[in-house]
Amino acid sequence: MRRSCSRPNEPGQRIYCSAPSAIARAPCATFSRSQRRPARPACTWSSAPEVVIARIWRGAVRNEDADEYVTYIRNTGIEHYRSTPGNHGAWILHRRSGDRTEIITFSLWEDMESVKFFAGDDPSLAVYYPDDDRFLVERADTVEHYDVD
Repeated sequence: MRRSCSRPNEPGQRIYCSAPSAIARAPCATFSRSQRRPARPACTWSSAPEVVIARIWRGAVRNEDADEYVTYIRNTGIEHYRSTPGNHGAWILHRRSGDRTEIITFSLWEDMESVKFFAGDDPSLAVYYPDDDRFLVERADTVEHYDVD
């Protein structure tokens, strides 16, 4: 089912999407009086975004293990993130750097209570899975949290 979007009420008003994916909560457009309404995406618009929490973890693996680790973390950590109530999405970022591949997990959360539901009472601590020790040559024991607005 598609939800409709409406044009901002005032020229120059910045609008935000309130779709389930918090990535879409970034400013979508600024309209002047002479501009036409955008195509109707599957979301609704509001003049004020909801604040969500970004959670970022960093680690590194040997280049030869990168593809296997990305698959492993997709099937463990990313699935765990996405199945937790209050999660608005989770992604793996990776890039080769010398003899290692840097890995970042990036997830968006409704609030810190949702993060705690995933990570436990101390949400600043990283969550690890059984085979992480086999792959990781660098790891952060803590994660970073940012407000997204």
